[in-house]
Amino acid sequence: MSNEEKIKAFADMVDGIKQLNQPLEDENKRLHEQIDKINADRKHERKIRNIAFCISFIAIGLVFLAFILFAYLTPVEIHQGQDFDEHTQTQDYSEGASRDK
Repeated sequence: MSNEEKIKAFADMVDGIKQLNQPLEDENKRLHEQIDKINADRKHERKIRNIAFCISFIAIGLVFLAFILFAYLTPVEIHQGQDFDEHTQTQDYSEGASRDK
């Protein structure tokens, strides 16, 4: 076999390997595109989930803050007293944070 025939045989082998590997390469490209699309979708879902978590965290924080503030506000105070010796009755009333409107 001459050098030219050896080179041609080698080139034919390289072309044959390329043809055999082409379907595998195409499938790999398709799978990588699919994985990239899935990762992009998940990134979008994580972004939405993080925004929803922040909003709910802030809402729960505001509710707890309202409970704490409400606990420290002045309540409605009602006091009734009666003095039997002087035959008098007293009533004291002070409006606070929990009065009815």
